Amino acid sequence: MPEVDEVHMDFCFLGDEDGTKTLTTLVARERLRKMTMSCVVPSKSTGSFIGRRLNAFLRELGCEHNRMTVRTDQE
Repeated sequence: MPEVDEVHMDFCFLGDEDGTKTLTTLVARERLRKMTMSCVVPSKSTGSFIGRRLNAFLRELGCEHNRMTVRTDQE
C-alpha cells in the first residue's frame, strides 16, 4: 500500500465540435480507491469554487488531512 494518497486531476471540455458551446469540467480520481469526481466549473481559473469542490471530494475520500500526491498535466 502506498505511503500517501494520490489524486490525479485534469480539465476536459464538453460540447459542440465547433467549440461555440462548451462546458469546462474538472475530473479528479484517487488512484488506490478508484473513486472519481467530475464537476462543471465556471472556468479554468484560480477562483475558490474549484478549491472548495476538491476539498469536498477529499472529505468524501476520508483523506482531507492526510499527506498526498497530486498529479496534473502541468498546464
